[in-house]
Amino acid sequence: SSSSSSSSSSPPPQPMPSTIIGHSWGGRIALRYSAMMAQQQQSASSNQHHHDHQELKSLWLLDTVPGQVNDSVEQVISAIENFQANHAQSGLDKKAMLKILIDEYQLSMPLAQWLISSFDIAAKQFMFDFQVAQDMLPEFQQQDFYGLINQCLSSTESMQIHLVRGGKNQGWTVDVLQQLNQLQRSSGNRFHVHVLPKAGHWVHIDDRDGLVRMIQDYSS
Repeated sequence: SSSSSSSSSSPPPQPMPSTIIGHSWGGRIALRYSAMMAQQQQSASSNQHHHDHQELKSLWLLDTVPGQVNDSVEQVISAIENFQANHAQSGLDKKAMLKILIDEYQLSMPLAQWLISSFDIAAKQFMFDFQVAQDMLPEFQQQDFYGLINQCLSSTESMQIHLVRGGKNQGWTVDVLQQLNQLQRSSGNRFHVHVLPKAGHWVHIDDRDGLVRMIQDYSS
């Protein structure tokens, strides 16, 4: 029948990841995705085949600061836009591009290196969809960070959420830290705040070994 033919041609369902990790803006996306997955997980819990479904066990947010967009995000968006307009088609090598991003657009070395690692020399363009990034900015600013955390926790029985902040990042205000501490106390030991004292915003670069050890310790 047409229905069986359609069914047989459908792609197999993709397995749910057991752990999701996101840094900064990527942490916002990881949080939103995890909340969506947690809701699906909750809906599936009443299904008799629930034991066949892999559960989302943990979410790691790496220096993902609640609240408004950090100034560095706006700076990166502006740098990408201007770089694409003025230099992307010039045939420069990555060393020359790195110098332009640092000298002309005032990006830090880690930010410039990250951008250049995402640039396709042959295609003369970045390997991410810049328009999508721009379209997501309003969502970034309006996201209910704490509400999504609570949604993840309330929709699952055992999911653990870890927020790792860079000790040198000045974006962690007293008000934000107080809210996180309150959330941690009320989470039933399922929401955890960690600090890497030697790291700034780029925790996975500034203290990669410390971050890896931390994730391994909590994953064992």
